[in-house]
Amino acid sequence: MRTKKVFVGGISGCGKSTVLDNLIRVYSGVEIIHGSKHFMEWLGIKNYNYRELELLPNNFKNKETDKMIRFLLRRISSENEWFLLDAHYLRISNGKVTNAVGSWLSLFDALFLVVARPEIILRRINNDSKNRNRNIFNKGSSEASKLIQIQKFSDETLDKMKYLSKKFKIPYFIINNNTSIEKTLLDFINCLNKV
Repeated sequence: MRTKKVFVGGISGCGKSTVLDNLIRVYSGVEIIHGSKHFMEWLGIKNYNYRELELLPNNFKNKETDKMIRFLLRRISSENEWFLLDAHYLRISNGKVTNAVGSWLSLFDALFLVVARPEIILRRINNDSKNRNRNIFNKGSSEASKLIQIQKFSDETLDKMKYLSKKFKIPYFIINNNTSIEKTLLDFINCLNKV
């Protein structure tokens, strides 16, 4: 059995990690890699220090991401039906957007994008601010400005995913995470079964 590889992206706060953590509880034969945390382990960054990761040059991060992803894909367990990578199509820091994926994405079988309404994403980011510093907004942004930025980042991420889908001839699926986790999981599993 060949393991199917799925890239699961979306902006910070869309709920990717939550969806995948719940998926593994109800769906067997799945390996999940949380990209940012795994990448920090790969680089030797202690205590999941997102600030330290953010300060690294993008060209260095891109080269190391390429090495890490190719390594992970070579060591996939054939016992699992699915390999899911939770990551980002775009890096967003202080209101600036840069590319986060490379040609390694062509090795995946499907692209998923988890989306949610801006007000839901902002609430999640605000609720999680003590546990994780998601430094995505322009400095000094008001709540109204943050909502506008979230919509802009979401639109750019969707455009990036569609571009990559076309470039690499990989199907894409959009998972709406505006409702209950049960509904989102059902949608996610239904999309997996179409890959």
